[in-house]
Amino acid sequence: MGLAGALSRAAVNRLHVLIVEIPGWDRTRMRVETEVRSRGWAVSESPADADVLLVCGVPGADLASVCDRVWEQLPGPRARVEALDEEATSAALDEAVITILDGAVQRRDAVSRKQKASEGDGERTADPSSGRMDHTVSASAADTPSDTNEGSQHHDENPSSAGHEHDGTDGCEPIEPHAEAGGHADMDHSAMNHDDMDHGDMEMMMPGGIGSAEGGPDRDGLNLDVLNVPLGPVLPHWPAGLVIRCALQGDVITKAAVEILPAGGSPPESAVTGDGDDAARRNGILRRCDGIGRLLAVAGWSRAATMAFGVRDRLLDGASVQETAGQLFRLHRSVRRSRVLRWSLKEPDGVLEALYRSLDEVCRAAEAEEQGGYAAGGTLREQVQVHAHDLVGRLVGLDVAAARLVVAASVLNAAPVLVERTDHG
Repeated sequence: MGLAGALSRAAVNRLHVLIVEIPGWDRTRMRVETEVRSRGWAVSESPADADVLLVCGVPGADLASVCDRVWEQLPGPRARVEALDEEATSAALDEAVITILDGAVQRRDAVSRKQKASEGDGERTADPSSGRMDHTVSASAADTPSDTNEGSQHHDENPSSAGHEHDGTDGCEPIEPHAEAGGHADMDHSAMNHDDMDHGDMEMMMPGGIGSAEGGPDRDGLNLDVLNVPLGPVLPHWPAGLVIRCALQGDVITKAAVEILPAGGSPPESAVTGDGDDAARRNGILRRCDGIGRLLAVAGWSRAATMAFGVRDRLLDGASVQETAGQLFRLHRSVRRSRVLRWSLKEPDGVLEALYRSLDEVCRAAEAEEQGGYAAGGTLREQVQVHAHDLVGRLVGLDVAAARLVVAASVLNAAPVLVERTDHG
């Protein structure tokens, strides 16, 4: 017990936390990320790499099902907690530590998982609406199923290449051994009439009940397999509750449908608008910085993403926009001067422009804050909503990695626009 206890205490010094954000609880998710890093822990990007599942907010029925599916894929020892507001994040993480260190709880959980695995073997189906596959698709359609603990640290890798698939082997029929060693040699192959076999009636199934791919002509006229795959709602730097159901040929999206899985409740009002004009203005800027950081992270530039998240975290802790102006201007210069970024984001159209526009807006806001350019009573522009049909139209014809950039840019455009200037003279 002494050795086991020492190992457990050492393990909780570097826990990996998988965060599931419910729509409306973005500030809670940001606070969790900040708290996790302050403890020297890591934000996990896949269930296989996670020790803790932390749900930010109140999920609706569909999202609750997704959370259950994600929880099934976490290896033990593990803990599942929730945070309904920013103030609850620290207590939730403390509760996770207590749960992981509780040997009795972990033993019961291990027994329960073993029983569920034996009872559900061969009975699972791949119903995307149930959330089974919603969290398994990474930004590369070529990712293969893996149950190893290959996680990446927050901001250290390009999340668009992180694989999170756990398909298992349930549903596979065992191969019957030959009755005798020479049985195969005695088989009369001439008696097997392959012409009578109706291969069109054979419905091949993959492990887990997933239907095999069907063929179809691609944009170049070639006949390629078509896979129906959902992206989301649990992916690194992915919008809360967003599910994009895609038809893929290779890694190219040929059809897409967008769905938002709703929350099961409402977040605190202050988490949406902030208390007062100054808080509302800071809220808008920190959300825009969060969107900039997430887009840069998906693009693979972890250093610039960390700079954006640093500004966001200071604003989240109560710093004024003026106090973060220096960081914002340095981020703006770094991004604007990067030729590599311009080259890598030249396609798809609109992604680089959305990034530049957002950076320009936050810097203008910082300048106006320093000059007192916002008069009392200034109003926030209305938040632009992501239009599903516009997003679908932009995704078709893109590969999955490019689609992730488009999604990140679309969410960035949908973030609350900053307070308008009122000193037109």
